Amino acid sequence: MTNAPADFRDFVLGFDPRNVKSATDLDVWIATYILSFSAPQRGVVKSYLDELLNNGATDAELEKVWMMDGPTFGASKGGYRAFLQLVRSRF
Repeated sequence: MTNAPADFRDFVLGFDPRNVKSATDLDVWIATYILSFSAPQRGVVKSYLDELLNNGATDAELEKVWMMDGPTFGASKGGYRAFLQLVRSRF
């Protein structure tokens, strides 16, 4: 697992869907949030998510990467793989 690129870290810091009321709304929020980044930035984020999820990172490692800069939103304990797979599927 490589160091998280700056675009991924920016993505994490701005990710805050706490006001979303339903799963459908969450899907729309994630897709809209992703589109707020440029195509090259989206490519970096997607590639890093692919690296994390395809190379056997543990849930604890995924949590550590997501939480490294103290974002305001995170997944529940033990839920980072499912959460990041959901995010990646919206790219």
